[in-house]
Amino acid sequence: MTVAALLVAAGKSVRFTSPTPKQLWPLKGKPLIQYSIEFFVALGCIDVIVIAVSESIKADVERIAAGCCGSTRVDIIRGGDRRQDSVMNGLRVISPDTDVVSIHDAARPFPPVNATRASIRMAQESGAAIVAVPARDTVKACLNDIITDTLDRAIIWLAQTPQTFRYELILRGYEKVVREKREITDDAQAVEVLGEKVRVVEGHSHNIKITFPEDIETAEAILSHRG
Repeated sequence: MTVAALLVAAGKSVRFTSPTPKQLWPLKGKPLIQYSIEFFVALGCIDVIVIAVSESIKADVERIAAGCCGSTRVDIIRGGDRRQDSVMNGLRVISPDTDVVSIHDAARPFPPVNATRASIRMAQESGAAIVAVPARDTVKACLNDIITDTLDRAIIWLAQTPQTFRYELILRGYEKVVREKREITDDAQAVEVLGEKVRVVEGHSHNIKITFPEDIETAEAILSHRG
C-alpha cells in the first residue's frame, strides 16, 4: 500500500495576530509546522509528504523539512487562497498510483498516533475515515442569537485531522466540489457530496488546532505534560 500525507499550511492566520506566521511560530524551540512533519515521518508508513504553503514561507518550510525528514520524500508546493484550494493543489501533484492520502492541518501539532494509523487502515478498507472526538457539552443550534434546537449530544462528533481517504475517492470528491463551486470546511465533505460513507475514529483532546495566540499556552502545557 502506498500512502501519502498532505499537510495544509497555506493559511493567512488572520486570527493569530502575530507578525510571525503561525506555521513558523516557535513552540518549545521548534517551528509549529515541524511537529506535523516529524509526526508523519515517525509514523513509518508514509511514502511521501506533500506540504502546501504560501509563497512567503516556502523557503523556510523547505529548510525545516530538510532538517527533519531523513529519507522520507517531501514535496513542497504552493497552496491556494482557501484551504480547499490548497488541498486540491496537493491532490493534483500526488501520484495517481497512490492508494491512500492522509490530509492534515499543520496547525494541529499533536495528531494521535494510534487513531491516525487506524484511519489509514479504515480508509484502505472502506474508502474514508476521519479522526474526531465526541462532543462533551450540550450543543445548541442558534439563529440570530436565538436557540432554535438542542441537538442530541450522543450523535455529535467534532471533526479533527488527519482525515484519510482512498486517493481516487477524495480526488473524485474534490473534482465535484470544484465543478459545482461548493464551499467546504473539511475534507470529509468532499466525500459526503458523492454519497459515500465516512467512518469516524475517536481521536484525542490533545489534538488541538492553533488558531489564537492563547492556544500556544495550551500547546506548551500539553508538551510539558508529555515530558
